[in-house]
Amino acid sequence: MSSVKRKGERVTLKEVAKHAGVSTATVSYVINNTRYVSDKLKSSVLNAVDELGYSPNNIARSLRSNQTYTIGLIVSNVENPFYTEIARAIEEKAYSEGYSVIICNSEDDILKETNYLKLLQSKRLDGIILAPAPGENEHLYYVLQENSMPIVLLNRKLDVEGIPIIKINNRHSAERCVNHLIETHGYRDIGAVIGSVETLLSKDRYDGFVHALNSFGLPVRNEWIIHGNSSFAGGYKALKHLMGKDKRPEAIFIGGSLMYLGVLSALKELHLKCPEDIALIGFSEMRFSHLLEPPLSTIHQPAKKLAELSLEVLLQQISGIERKQNAFELETELIIRNSCGCNKM
Repeated sequence: MSSVKRKGERVTLKEVAKHAGVSTATVSYVINNTRYVSDKLKSSVLNAVDELGYSPNNIARSLRSNQTYTIGLIVSNVENPFYTEIARAIEEKAYSEGYSVIICNSEDDILKETNYLKLLQSKRLDGIILAPAPGENEHLYYVLQENSMPIVLLNRKLDVEGIPIIKINNRHSAERCVNHLIETHGYRDIGAVIGSVETLLSKDRYDGFVHALNSFGLPVRNEWIIHGNSSFAGGYKALKHLMGKDKRPEAIFIGGSLMYLGVLSALKELHLKCPEDIALIGFSEMRFSHLLEPPLSTIHQPAKKLAELSLEVLLQQISGIERKQNAFELETELIIRNSCGCNKM
């Protein structure tokens, strides 16, 4: 009876060494690339790894191609349903392409983001998809200059030639939300809860909000524009602040899903009804948006398409394929339900 195990069965380092006719130390040297091993012995070890299916063939494949077949994904807030969907879609697509994904959550902390970038680069990953934290981005320039690793940016642009950016049309999407409040419902007193304008994403949404008001000759009231730091707590505090004013807005544009949920929580606590007391619309299309009370009028972002395009562009970079286009902007869909005042579920 053959002593060779079938692929899929658990194989030990010792069994690989025996199959290759070398010592376990030699197998370790080859796998970890820690000491010189002759081409002949290395070939024997790699063949044994292939034949026995030791640590599924990624080890041998990596050694032969000088790739790790692993990419990194850094998101600014994994609690955000949008980035949760992004991470899931990237992981699923990467797995189908034979890649593993290391997911890091920067928690909107620049120092943490910098440390993750350096860590992922030290692991010799093949590339990184980065959704940067808000704030100054000098650290990104430093890390990128230190290492030429392929990188794709989500929703943020850097003045570095050749770095692709994948984003949605945030400005136009915000305009559509505010236009709907004005044209369909006649609202004139409109406030906003938006993330930090230090990020391209939030700045574009802010610009779209302001442009829509200007287009209809409506005032932009700075006291009704609250920066909620793209968080649940930020949205909660923003709504409390707005509702505590002598003059309240009739409607609010909300620039992110976690802030939207925070606003709803504050409304419930204040015993205010939506849309009777305050109308809401914004970026918050989640799997359960239609189940909330009231059902939310939202911008649907093509998260899966955004994720798959980001991975496609990154893998082309890794493979050395040159692209003429480095900036991609995807369109969104405005989904109208009841929170803005429409009688739609």
